[in-house]
Amino acid sequence: MMPMFFIPIPFIFVLLILLLKQSPKKGAWVVGGLILFVVFVFMILLPLGMHKGWMPNAVPDGGEMPFFAIPIPFLFVLLVLLLRTSPKAGATVIFAVVVMALLGAGLWLRRSHGHAVYQQATIRLPESGGPVSSLSPIAQAAPTAPSVSSPIWSEGIEQEFEADIYPSRRAAVRALGRRIARPMREMLADANGPTEVVLFQEEHEQWLVTEFKKGLASLLPEVPCSLAAATRNVESTEIGVTLRFADLQALPSPWDRSGSSTILTSDVLASARSQNREATVRQHFVEKPWVEDFSSFVADKPDRHFLIARSWETCTDQNAARHQAMQDASRQLATSYEDLLEGDLVADQFVQSFDGISGPLWRHALLIDAAPDKLAWLTARKSAEVHSERVTWAHILASAFGVLVVIVVAYLFLNMATKGYYEWTLRIAGTVLAIAGIIAIFLVLR
Repeated sequence: MMPMFFIPIPFIFVLLILLLKQSPKKGAWVVGGLILFVVFVFMILLPLGMHKGWMPNAVPDGGEMPFFAIPIPFLFVLLVLLLRTSPKAGATVIFAVVVMALLGAGLWLRRSHGHAVYQQATIRLPESGGPVSSLSPIAQAAPTAPSVSSPIWSEGIEQEFEADIYPSRRAAVRALGRRIARPMREMLADANGPTEVVLFQEEHEQWLVTEFKKGLASLLPEVPCSLAAATRNVESTEIGVTLRFADLQALPSPWDRSGSSTILTSDVLASARSQNREATVRQHFVEKPWVEDFSSFVADKPDRHFLIARSWETCTDQNAARHQAMQDASRQLATSYEDLLEGDLVADQFVQSFDGISGPLWRHALLIDAAPDKLAWLTARKSAEVHSERVTWAHILASAFGVLVVIVVAYLFLNMATKGYYEWTLRIAGTVLAIAGIIAIFLVLR
């Protein structure tokens, strides 16, 4: 839809023409200054601002006409009238426009080159690993490391903040070890309290209690900690710790097309007890091996092609984190949000929040199924969109040409009928009608 601030442009255009006719000197200053200001903003400030990140990308990636290009025909007509009214002022404005256009062209090329380098760096062919040709609308991406690296995905944030969910049992029990350190400190602070910790392995794998021990040792490195095979009564100098799982469920793996594999989701609980006190902490997890170790995940599936997309900033809103992850996926596949969803390319997702100092912090990850059949669907869809785009532009050009022919015929007829008495009035009216008609056609057919 056309922005509201573009609606007054035809009226301002007519007023400027009348100003040039009634007061040529003042009109030349106003029109010349306006043209130079618009060219400076478009050719210098806009590409520089987008390159530096001062302003969002104002140029669509799909090849469609940006809205800020609509005033260009008006400015061109004003420049022609300025040359007719004040040749010296018009020549000066043209010289300044050419200089800014040359400088701005370098800025636009620099930005376009940087965008192309980014696209080639993030999209790879699975067979050769080389950069994708710009002629290909969709390229198959290799199962490589994620394209986004950010502190929000570092291990440091997991050690500093507590999360609502973890992508594996290993990460969950490690977090439990850190979380239970606080009530343990209270037990250890008793005057005649315990001085060491005993972890009871019971039926759990040894690596599980070892991970819990690592988490505990990161916050209580000075406290001795030992392992015991079976549960027993604790001594007065001991704190006994046991692990157990609650509400354990096996769910179908979202990325497994056959439905034969499953993933586990559960709450894992750690209970610490001394002779005088007892404390229990709880942590939820769901197995997402592609989040924990993406390289190993894709190495176990050589016949599949996956990508991982992630949010890259610290988000205080869940939707913002999801939006960033979708943006990352769209960039890697050079496609749109709608294509990702309609093509069923999102095989799985992982949403996690941390208890930040001023509120929850969110991060989002997506597992993208880049299978050949799905990418072929994307290619066909892009080809259809390109064909539709060409047909639309053909209709726009044909309609615009028809409008111009009608206006020119009407102008010639009226000019002959009035014997050239209203020549400039008819020319101004015809120009305004032509521009307004072309804009209307563009808005309707686009």
